[in-house]
Amino acid sequence: MEILLDEELEKAVDTIIINGEKKYVQPASYDIRVGKEIYFPERGDKKEIKKGDIEHLQPFESALIKTIEEINLALW
Repeated sequence: MEILLDEELEKAVDTIIINGEKKYVQPASYDIRVGKEIYFPERGDKKEIKKGDIEHLQPFESALIKTIEEINLALW
């Protein structure tokens, strides 16, 4: 497994990290931003979320959260 440094991550913005912004690049990571949709597979429930919304999960429950960025690993 390879660790990408900030210089490499900055180059990846807009090619591998689509809709990304360089200001979210950290020394060896990228801060992915929460999008506007959340899906609870166990409930079969999908809803729109807004900034400041809080969602509670029950023990062992999962949620899929759409991100603003799209990661294209096919190019890596």
